[in-house]
Parts: sequence; structure tokens; C-alpha cells
Amino acid sequence: MADLSVFQQEDNFQTRLAAAAATGDTTITVQTNVTFTFAQAFYISVDPGTSDYEPMKVTAISGTTWTVTRAQARYTGDAGSAKAHASGAKVVISNNQAAFADIRTAINSKIDDTGDTMSGRLDFSGTTHIGVRLNSLTTTQRDALTAANGDTFYNSTLNQTQWREGGAWVSNAAGGSVADATTTVAGKVEIPTQTESDAGTATGGTGASLSLRPPEAAKSVQDSKWVYAADAEANDTYVITLTPAPTAYATGQVFHFKANTANTGAATLNVNALGAKTIKKHKDQDLETGDIESGQIVTVTYDGTNLQMQSQTAEAFAKLSTATAKGDLLAATASAVLARLAVGTNGKVLTADSTQATGLAWDTKIKVALGNGSRTVGEGTGNEAITGVGFTPAVVIILATASGLTFANNGSVGFSNASAHRCVNWKFRTDTESDVVQMLSTTVIYMESSTGASTIQATVASMDADGFTLNFSALGAQAEYAYLCIG
Repeated sequence: MADLSVFQQEDNFQTRLAAAAATGDTTITVQTNVTFTFAQAFYISVDPGTSDYEPMKVTAISGTTWTVTRAQARYTGDAGSAKAHASGAKVVISNNQAAFADIRTAINSKIDDTGDTMSGRLDFSGTTHIGVRLNSLTTTQRDALTAANGDTFYNSTLNQTQWREGGAWVSNAAGGSVADATTTVAGKVEIPTQTESDAGTATGGTGASLSLRPPEAAKSVQDSKWVYAADAEANDTYVITLTPAPTAYATGQVFHFKANTANTGAATLNVNALGAKTIKKHKDQDLETGDIESGQIVTVTYDGTNLQMQSQTAEAFAKLSTATAKGDLLAATASAVLARLAVGTNGKVLTADSTQATGLAWDTKIKVALGNGSRTVGEGTGNEAITGVGFTPAVVIILATASGLTFANNGSVGFSNASAHRCVNWKFRTDTESDVVQMLSTTVIYMESSTGASTIQATVASMDADGFTLNFSALGAQAEYAYLCIG
């Protein structure tokens, strides 16, 4: 588009070239400069009235040096050509043919009585007149035209302003009607009543689409109007009907329903006749009898295959009710069968006991028993049962010594769990021989005479229900011992 700002900016300005200008020069030097401050391009005539006349466009000024655009047209249809000019050639600022051509082009690009597109913004001002008066047409005249979206006029038949929108004529004047909104056309909508919101109604009393507001939507959600219904079936093939009706099951859907009957084993739910879906608990487990009670509010979520039960199963609470005292435990007596294990008495701990129904029993924390005994030479080697302990020991600690001068200053401390033995034996000599302290790993009692000729030696043969049994494999003198049983 031509620039309307390119026009004569100083009347009757004339000067001359201070130096010759060749045809290829893009700057000229003049004798005197313009008096105005250069801000925009303007046209000059060089050598006017001669055969060397050439219009130029000045695009910049630096002192008496002007930057010019050459080969400007001299008349309509002229291709324009650059001329050589001698020093002293006349230079005049003028509105030549090119300036008027620019003006004509600019005006025609903005306003054309044959119809055109205005590419810029059109602003109006003033308070004593109307800004814009639309063209007035009758409905018949309007319909005879080829209309396009965005066309606007005053309809004198309807006394309404109308515009074309979405391929239809729309009015906004009093007594007129705006088209109903659709998924593809903007238009009017209606605010729903709470009843319409709860019911999921699509259109209101005017026939326009309902636009859901936060207050109505919030109450519908809070009251679970869209996802809750009561079941009325006589068995555990539960059925509900929601409003508005879902068109298909979708993963992540949540439904709430009030069960009319208790379940007996596996159960299903059918929502709006979309098909019965199995209700599972703990993600993928079938329901047990009593998991859903009559009148219970049940929440389920569709996982793409089944409905996973989110609410607590009633059967789980029933099992918990078997615990009747502080400290009671629930323990399995068989697969998925729980029974009450009453709390134990003070100081008892829970231990594994395969003889009990639950596999558990309360027992003392640590059992301890002390005692002593002896084994005479006359009794000889062999087993000796120690009883009265009151439990089966886990470990026996035995401190032993011997009667007789040959075993003086001799003793041992041994530990045994019946399968392994450890013993520390000491012998303090009164003669010139060295004292002896030794560790043995095969016996629990071990002593030897001063000469080493005879010994007293025993192991724990077994741990018994009421004590333990010692086995003496050597008995060179009477053995005296004290024991500590731990169970």
C-alpha cells in the first residue's frame, strides 16, 4: 500500500546541485539545504523543463547530502530512467506524478465505492452525530443477497439489527431472538434449576441448552445425585438406575448404591442395564457371605473388568466383634477362618504352639530352675534323670566338683542344649606339677585326678518334659553338681 506521508513538505523550495550526478549515483549534493527537519520521504524534480528532467525520491538527508531513489516514473505508464545531471542543475521540491500516484493508490486501497476491504482500524469521534449508520434492507432484500458471516445491517422489516453468524442471521434487538448455542455455534444458554441440574437435563424451558453454574453443580455433587441410587432387588444381583444415564462403563467410574439385601457369596451390580459386573473386594477377591449387609451403602469403582468394592466389608466388622476383652487377638484356625485368642496373664509372651487350634499359646517369658545333685561311685556310669524342673529346658548350665583327695582342687563349668556341649575344667596342683585349665567340646562335666589316672565325665543325653538326663561315661569319684535350667 502507498504511503500518504510522501508529499511536498516545503513550498517554493529551490536549490541547485553542488556537484554533478551520474546515472548510478544514489546520493546527490545540493548547494542549500531544506529548512524543515527531515522526518519522512518527499519528491524532487531535477532539471525540470529540460530533456534531462528526472523525478527523484529523497529518503534521507545528511547536511547537503541527500540519499535518493532514482528512475521514478514521470507519467502514468512510464518505466522511469536515471539521467546524468551537471553541477548547477536546478532542484525543486514538488508534488510530481509519483506523489499523486501514491495518494491515489492509498485512497483506493482504503475506500472504494465498488466494495473493498479496509485493512486498518477505522476510528470515529465526536458527540454531536451518530458514528455509523448501517445500511437498511428489508428481509426480502436481505435474502436476495449472497451473505457471508460477519455481514451486518438494519432489517427494516423486523426493526432489528442483524448480523450473519455461523451461517445464520442473528438478531439482538428487543423482541428478537438469539440462536440457541450448540457445540459448534455460539448462542444463548439458560441457567438450570436445581431440579434440572440434579436430573442432568440438557435443555431448559426456552429450548436453549442449560449452562451449569457452580452452585447447582456443587449441590448435585455433594448430594451424589449423578452417581447414587438405591437397589430394589430381592437378591445379591444388585441393580441401580442413575439419572442422567451413563452410556457405557468406563475405567475409574465410581458408583454408590444402597443394597436391598445381604449378599450370599459372589455378587454383581448392573448400572442402567449396561450389564452385570462382578463386585470384588481387596482388588480381585470374590465376596464372602455377609460382606454386604441389607441397607448398607456400598461404594464401587470400575477397573475395566470388575467393580472393586471401596467400602468396608460388613463381614470384617463381624470378625472383629469376636474380640471381647482388652488385649484379645484374632488368629487363624484355618484358611480365612479367624478365632479369638484371649489375652494372656501378666508376664506371659506369645509363642508358637502347634498343639493349639490357632498355633499360638501364651507362655512365660523366660523359664528358670535351679537345683543340685550327686552321683556316687556305687551308682556307676550310665544315665541319671534330673526331674522337678517343671518345663523342658532349652539350655543347662552345670557347675561340678568331686569328692576325694585325688580330685582335690578340681572342678568344671559346662553348658549344653543336649546336641552340643562345652566345658571348662580346672585343676590346681599342690605338688610341683603345673596347674591346668582346659576347654572341652564333647562333655558338660569333666574332672580328672591329680595323677590323671581317673576321670569324671558326663554329657546331657536329653532335654525332658520335666528336666534333663545326664549320661556319666566315667566316674572315678563321687560327682557333686549344681545346675541352672533355662527354658
